Amino acid sequence: MKTKTEERKRLLALRRSFQGKAEKERLIAENLLSSSVYGECDEVFIYISMSFEIDTSLIIDRAFSDGKAVFAPICEKNGVMNFQRIQKGEKLVRSPQGILEPRLDRSRAALPGRSSLIVVPALAFDRSGNRIGFGGGYYDRFLSQTESGSIGLCFEEFFLPELPKEDHDFPVSFLATEKGIYSFQE
Repeated sequence: MKTKTEERKRLLALRRSFQGKAEKERLIAENLLSSSVYGECDEVFIYISMSFEIDTSLIIDRAFSDGKAVFAPICEKNGVMNFQRIQKGEKLVRSPQGILEPRLDRSRAALPGRSSLIVVPALAFDRSGNRIGFGGGYYDRFLSQTESGSIGLCFEEFFLPELPKEDHDFPVSFLATEKGIYSFQE
């Protein structure tokens, strides 16, 4: 099996040439939004998508419409990711890494609770809920500190039988693809 670094490089190249994203992203969002995992949560901890990630704008808009509290991450230089509550229409700022984030306001920082859902980005997921992210380790560190449910967003083509895994990797509880919702809970 390839190392995570080799696999990440291969998957990045595949993702950049991937076609037909818009319709599949819409179906992924619809599957997540119609799931009981989403329906039962009061808070959504969700990334603000970049062009190479699965679009989260439909999910964020619907969460606001449904009256759910929405939290977006701020990735700090020390490798720590903090989530902060955002409001509909709030202007976000671009971080030095090019990521859209809320303006840092520690009074709006929050940790997920039992009724929270954490939406996790990645290049690919496997049949055990393991993922290959973008190499920063932010989500593995964050997920290891919470008992909240987590769901990955993935194109079916990037839902693979097995991925390289390291001891510090933390799998998601669920996965939303354009074909449905998969559960990795035992």
